[in-house]
Amino acid sequence: MGEFDPYHKWLGISPRDQPPSHYRLLGIDEYESDPEVIEAAAERRMSFLHQYVTGDHIADAQGLLNELAAARVCLLDPKRRRLYDQQLASLAKTSPFPSHGSARFRIILMSVALSAIAVLICVFVFVSRVADTDQRDDVADQTISTPNSNAGIPPSHGRELAGDDAELRRPSNESAAVNNSIEVVSDADQQLVLEDSGNRNESTIVEPPPIVIDPGPNPDPNKLDPAQNEVDAQPDRPPTVTEQATTVTPNEDITDKAKLKIPDESSQIVAQRKIRQLFEKDFRYASRTEAKTALAKKLLELGKQKDLDPSERYVSLTLAKELADTAADDQLAEESVTELDRWYDVDVFAFKHAILRRQFRLTRQPEAFAKLAEKALQNAQDALRARRYESASKIAALSQAIARKSKNPRLLVETRVVHDRTQQLQDESSDAMNARKLLETQPLDGRANDTLGHFLCFVENDWEQGTFYLARSDHEEIKLAAQLEQKQNTTDVSQIGDAWWKLAERATGESQQRYQQRARHWYEQATTTPGTFQQKWIASRVQQALEAPFPDQKFFLTDLPEFDLILGPWGFAKHGKKGAYHPDPIMVHGSHVENGIGMHPPGGGHSRARYNLGGKFGTLLGGAVLAAAAGSSGESPVTFSIIADNRLLWTSKPQQAAQQVEDFAIDIRDVEILELRTTCPGGANNCHACWVDPYVIREGGLVRRKR
Repeated sequence: MGEFDPYHKWLGISPRDQPPSHYRLLGIDEYESDPEVIEAAAERRMSFLHQYVTGDHIADAQGLLNELAAARVCLLDPKRRRLYDQQLASLAKTSPFPSHGSARFRIILMSVALSAIAVLICVFVFVSRVADTDQRDDVADQTISTPNSNAGIPPSHGRELAGDDAELRRPSNESAAVNNSIEVVSDADQQLVLEDSGNRNESTIVEPPPIVIDPGPNPDPNKLDPAQNEVDAQPDRPPTVTEQATTVTPNEDITDKAKLKIPDESSQIVAQRKIRQLFEKDFRYASRTEAKTALAKKLLELGKQKDLDPSERYVSLTLAKELADTAADDQLAEESVTELDRWYDVDVFAFKHAILRRQFRLTRQPEAFAKLAEKALQNAQDALRARRYESASKIAALSQAIARKSKNPRLLVETRVVHDRTQQLQDESSDAMNARKLLETQPLDGRANDTLGHFLCFVENDWEQGTFYLARSDHEEIKLAAQLEQKQNTTDVSQIGDAWWKLAERATGESQQRYQQRARHWYEQATTTPGTFQQKWIASRVQQALEAPFPDQKFFLTDLPEFDLILGPWGFAKHGKKGAYHPDPIMVHGSHVENGIGMHPPGGGHSRARYNLGGKFGTLLGGAVLAAAAGSSGESPVTFSIIADNRLLWTSKPQQAAQQVEDFAIDIRDVEILELRTTCPGGANNCHACWVDPYVIREGGLVRRKR
């Protein structure tokens, strides 16, 4: 029985058309440029192949899926598609295709070739007879390398053979492969002999094609004009096999600046073939979940090796993550993603988004949805901090969908707020990238300079670069403020503050807050004489800026002054403590509630704390819980209440069992005095009533208001 050919059996690509181009692989016309056609074709192919991922040919199916993903990414990127089309056209021109009608000519060529070979054999025999015995032995040990006629042409798909100068050695004890290091031996004279994927039976020695790197619009890093530099916060796409390569060797301590770029496609093909040969038996039998998990662990351990080749490390960790995904082992998948992020400049949050989506599909219970929504929300916020705006927006949108399934009022509001924020920043990032592209050809365009400068200053906090662009803005007052920023060493800092404050007085919405906060930055550095008019004037503006926070800025009640307290047996406690007299930490499900408030009620009465909000906030969020030991109960049920201007806004269910959090989200627009209250109708023993991180934000209208 012949070797199984997945291209022919599954995709109908006959051996004579192999290796296929990206277009042939997707089943579309060559040089197709319509992104909808490309996307639809890729989806059809990948959906069809997913049925074979758990069958007898898992390695072939996974390999084809990787190739399809690479083809889709390449063809959907206009720049990469143009480069690929040029290389494809060049390949068609330079490939030696013989004429089918020239049989006589082929016979003549064959005769000449045979004659030449005969002469060479005679010469070789003569030389070998007169050579020294040691020389004969040396000649016999040498490998004769033949040049590759396709050298310099990038592979057209993900399974084309390529050589390499490194050899992977598997530990002798297969069962202990996870705990043993896998050695990489480099030898400039060594060639890796691999079997061709076509129908020929002979072995071939193939050199790897050169790495093709697109230098982008500005390959010179020393260019003085910042308009030619790329936006640092440009959101990356999810890691693909078509990203550029790097020759940097990983160090033991990896920092963001030392992280490697994703290896190029040809390097990944070589590395993947080596790894699949190394773990051939494991891949062959990786049809069951247990086998997939075991292989994923081995690949993860391989990827952690200190001196591993960068391409082999990337491929091993990527394969480990994919196998862990198919085995539904979230912990192993996330560990693989974390290791990828440690070594490579990847958008780790693109991987995390995929993991969260799969977990969402498998979740059923409301409690599980709530936990998953919390996790997604945290990932979205982490992605924002990492300036991965596109991934942050995707994860935030997913967190909203999960929160709706949880029916948790607090999560419904929090995910909405974070999603709105991520979408806004993604839009600003996109506008900034478009502005930078325009500035490459029109460096003095005022609006483009203004857009890019605002993004760099107020989103990326890169004022050195940002003020360069704002100084070219088409807005005269912004241009003046930026020019003063550039002369800050010779300018009175209060004048810089005045320039931004003047802008704030004419702005609205978030722009007003941004200008006010920048003015405050300079006012707080101003040197003034206490008691003078200038000092009082600056102080009033600083206070005004402090009282005008951003709409989604959190203010924890534990940081606000309380008044008119009614105390229970443990007193009133803030900053995550149960009580003033018993300062044990508030613990909920094993985690410390750092901004919690302890308000143990007295038996047959209530405790309370009031806050003067002055009508400045729009929404109150948090939770209520009895923070006693898990499995215990209070002597009597405790009720939590929220009162605004002597009007009841929210009441919890009576709580007696410990560690059962009830979350809330309440509209508090125009509320002057806010009151938190805990009530216990009977004995209060073990009734450790606590508020879980209650906080307020300015933004209102997020919750239906109770009438």
